[in-house]
Amino acid sequence: MKITILGTGYVGLVTGACLAHSGHHVTCCDIDTAKIQRLNSGDIPFYEEGLGGLVSQGIDHGTLMFSATLEDAITDDTEAVFLAVSTPQASDGHADLRFVDTAVDQLIMYFRENPMARECVLVTKSTVSVGTTARLAARISEAGLRHVFVANNPEFLREGTAVSDFMSPDRIVVGCDSDLVRTKMKAIYRSFLESGVPFVSVGYADSELIKYASNTFLAAKVAFINELAVLAETVGANVYEVAHGMGLDPRIGASFLRPGPGYGGSCFPKDVSALAATARASAIPLGLVNAISESNDRHKVWVFEKITRVAETYLDPKGALMGRHITLLGVAFKANTDDIRDSVAIEMAYKLLAAGAVVTVCDPEAMPNARHILGDRVRYVADAEAALMNADMGVVLTEWPVFQRLDMARVGEAMKHPLIVDMRGLWSLAHMRELGFVYVPIGIAV
Repeated sequence: MKITILGTGYVGLVTGACLAHSGHHVTCCDIDTAKIQRLNSGDIPFYEEGLGGLVSQGIDHGTLMFSATLEDAITDDTEAVFLAVSTPQASDGHADLRFVDTAVDQLIMYFRENPMARECVLVTKSTVSVGTTARLAARISEAGLRHVFVANNPEFLREGTAVSDFMSPDRIVVGCDSDLVRTKMKAIYRSFLESGVPFVSVGYADSELIKYASNTFLAAKVAFINELAVLAETVGANVYEVAHGMGLDPRIGASFLRPGPGYGGSCFPKDVSALAATARASAIPLGLVNAISESNDRHKVWVFEKITRVAETYLDPKGALMGRHITLLGVAFKANTDDIRDSVAIEMAYKLLAAGAVVTVCDPEAMPNARHILGDRVRYVADAEAALMNADMGVVLTEWPVFQRLDMARVGEAMKHPLIVDMRGLWSLAHMRELGFVYVPIGIAV
């Protein structure tokens, strides 16, 4: 099939590259001409494992193209147009749909001037507020576009594993209101359905709410295990043992039961807020949903307080962080991505600087993005061992495997004080103590 993707951000580019790999002919369109030029040369504007190879393969095979104009991206035999434009969080918590509405305005004008010769499905792939797809369908109908139909197809991609998530999905969810659209969407995902992937066909609002409910539930698991980590430290328990015991119950499951510094990124904060905003607009009190964001915010405060307490205990009970050399291992919100949106590490860097610390940051992929935010207020060191040299304290905030593989015996000798606060649980407490570290992990009473 011939497919057009509007938007070459994270969702759009992954979707386009993967659909091209699945046998379709895909054109990705973006108004950012500089980005299109980069993509045409095979240069990926963000880090996502495996994506560069797929894009290069699609370009070489002629199944993946990039364009800055609708005229080049859509032809009369295009069968689907995916909307994958940005939907940032608005001030009221809802998704900001300005880019979606602008794209639909442009599409209506284009389709009026260039009537489609066959049925074409306009697919909202962007995460949109509940009710958006029905509203867009009404606009298309009012515009008299008889051959254009509408569907919602939410994405469930995890940054860092997006390619494998797309190519091996748990389910494909489609919100639609006709057999024609359902058949067209099944044709797009035929290779996936033939391998046994469940196809969930529901109404517009159902599909939109499935997306928000899924991410909010996962965020709740993260917030819950983080709260348990704080409790475990207080009552003398080990949160990893607790999580293991919980996760063996199939009703609970082990996924997302690993403590950390708090969730961040482009999805959880935005989607939890959007679901809460939808409830407020409907005058439905969702106290549990509201508590998730509140819990995550409290946890980030606790993380900084923990760092401060450790500094007071092991470095200086009076000056605490003032003048201390603190190395942050990781600035991306999670491993295997360069995304720093709502990264707890960035927040910790600001707090440490405000407390008078001298901050060094190290991350395998995210330091260029961090530099745009933090500027020259911190020191950037690519090698983790070098970043920890002469440090008073190291703080692990991102679970990069390269950090876990460090020769910690050499690191301990190179640090001014062999003091590590580990918010990701990368190492064994017993092993780190054997090496002479003052090792303070999350969720274990020490």
